[in-house]
Amino acid sequence: MPFLTLSEMDEFCRRFAQENPRTSYRVTGYSRLGNPIHLLSIAGMPESALFLGFPHPGEPLMSLVLPSLLEMAKARRQSGARGVWLLVPIWDVDGARWNGEWWTAATSLVDVGFLVSHFFRPGPRWQVEWTFPIHYNTYEFAEPLLETQAVMTIMDRYHPEFLFSVHNALFPEGYILLHDKLASHAPRLSQLIAAHSGTRAYNPIPYVRQWAPSVYGLPHLSRELDFFREHKIPVPIDYGGASFDYSHAQSVVAELPILKWPLNPCMWADRAAQRLPSLWRQFNETLEMAFRMVGLKKSGEVPLLVSNPYYFLERSQSDVALNESRLAKADPLQQGKDYIESLLTMATHLMLLKRQYPHLPPSHQPFLEELLSIAPHFPLADLEETQRCYMDIVQTVLPRRQD
Repeated sequence: MPFLTLSEMDEFCRRFAQENPRTSYRVTGYSRLGNPIHLLSIAGMPESALFLGFPHPGEPLMSLVLPSLLEMAKARRQSGARGVWLLVPIWDVDGARWNGEWWTAATSLVDVGFLVSHFFRPGPRWQVEWTFPIHYNTYEFAEPLLETQAVMTIMDRYHPEFLFSVHNALFPEGYILLHDKLASHAPRLSQLIAAHSGTRAYNPIPYVRQWAPSVYGLPHLSRELDFFREHKIPVPIDYGGASFDYSHAQSVVAELPILKWPLNPCMWADRAAQRLPSLWRQFNETLEMAFRMVGLKKSGEVPLLVSNPYYFLERSQSDVALNESRLAKADPLQQGKDYIESLLTMATHLMLLKRQYPHLPPSHQPFLEELLSIAPHFPLADLEETQRCYMDIVQTVLPRRQD
């Protein structure tokens, strides 16, 4: 099985702590549903580093790289060293359980219908990675989730030098978001991404600087707020900062893909140009109708641990013109990629809404059928190569071990 299950991850960490000195595996907090959040701490390290697995519920990269991270920790230990590695293997433990069926079932292919039916990702206000307290100009957020509070406690106690929030992308073309103090590593990191998944054709976040191809600055919430204000974009924000906003650590966010394109996306460029703008409008209209039917007026009314497609409605309404403009300028390859990614976004979020409110009509079905007509399965990426790439990124960023 390519990915460890959540129980296998737990057992792996428990056994590692039993077999290695100056290592502990303990409960550091509890989720909103009462599930324990564990912390694996490894003393005797040359630096202090915090690794956060499952920062978003549908991103299982930690379940792939955990064994290699622990092997690296053993190799980097030094007599008399006072640093500590801190691993939260499963941060969003509730959300990871909701997603576990699709990624643990994957062998060489991911069934698209199964993925859409079992994918879970809530709106930003209910994500553990996006509810850190922040106060910037007139904007303030001070309602961290329980899971976020657990990690805040770790940061406040240990003050790690390095922070690795272990993300992954679904589709090819990985990229890295990097703290300013680590910018000197950008050329090497860019080479790693190019060798692994090819360089990105465009900056995925418009308000961050580019250090090198596929390597960008961190998307601090303060920069996002400035960007929206400067461009007069009426996007409602009701969430907090990210882990790299709260921590003073040198942070690395590596978005490595775990899926491959089933065919060359250029094949769908014409269909994208013809269909995608109208599909986004149809998606918006469908969400508006669904929320009227269930009587929801704002994102905060969505129940705990239930996806929040209303956020996507609010945001996509302000982005319709931007999406259409970008599509008109995109090359055929990017058009095809946007088409597949957009269909998956629409289908999964409408399915999530249907799962929460079963009496709603199956509005996800047209989007899913269109997606299945071009891609009934997504092949898994070369996960051994993905694992090697992530470990090379960590090795590049951390100081060289002094023997």
